[in-house]
Amino acid sequence: MLALVDALLPNGHRSGVEHSVVELVRALARLAPEEVGYACRASLLATEPWLRAKRVFVAPRWASGRLGRIAAEQFWLPAAVRKAQVRLLHGPAYVLPLGWQGRCVVTVYDLIALLHPEWTKPSNALHFRLLVPRSVRKADMVIAPSLVVADEIAENLRRTGRIRVVHLGVREVFREAAKDEEVDSFRRSFGLDRPYFAVVGNIEPKKNLRAVVKAFEIVASQLDHELVVVGRFGWRWEEDVRAMQEGSVAARIRFLGPLSDHDLRACYAGCTALIQFSLYEGFGLTPLEA
Repeated sequence: MLALVDALLPNGHRSGVEHSVVELVRALARLAPEEVGYACRASLLATEPWLRAKRVFVAPRWASGRLGRIAAEQFWLPAAVRKAQVRLLHGPAYVLPLGWQGRCVVTVYDLIALLHPEWTKPSNALHFRLLVPRSVRKADMVIAPSLVVADEIAENLRRTGRIRVVHLGVREVFREAAKDEEVDSFRRSFGLDRPYFAVVGNIEPKKNLRAVVKAFEIVASQLDHELVVVGRFGWRWEEDVRAMQEGSVAARIRFLGPLSDHDLRACYAGCTALIQFSLYEGFGLTPLEA
């Protein structure tokens, strides 16, 4: 086996990074079916059953939670694949097993936990502040999704050379715009009779939703639009929800929660404009999806 992908992160509801890891696994399985193996949790096998036919190392049950997954990544994974003659390990989600002795590559999507810890969960900030700098120093190659992140890694982590920018791609479902009938069906399902602006992303501080709501309040009297908010509750979401519910245009703000890929594609196609006003993004995938 030439390479191993650490795919331990994806589990249940998927974040943008988790989607990226899953799409990487799917692509490598097509492009290099015999050369690449995968370390994952049982939850990934449940949604990607075809992986069972590949060279897969499945983490123990105790790795199902966040702390267990981190422990498995650092201790179980290096031991589990020691005899598999892996020549290259890819950590596609910020960190590497520090005990890994071979060649390795790490993908770092952003440095928010290091540069703006106030905009991320304290547990994420602690985890990444401990492991991301060490992983970057350890890696033979660092992959960043944008030149901005590559420059931040070079400046803040003193990484010189061997940083490559590889832009993120969109999933297959978003490569073709939704048809008019799909958009009409989406609008009927959610009672969207008026034109709308869309905001897509987890409800959390870095997404800056309160500023979007404030801007909408300023222009709402001049427009017939609604503001449609799509996403899951992340952390410290209470003030954002309060801004949506208690502002002067609360009746024209529609919170739809998370959507299926099919409905999200229709939401993109039906909106007048997608609004992304984040305080920090390593890449910003939603405008590309739209």
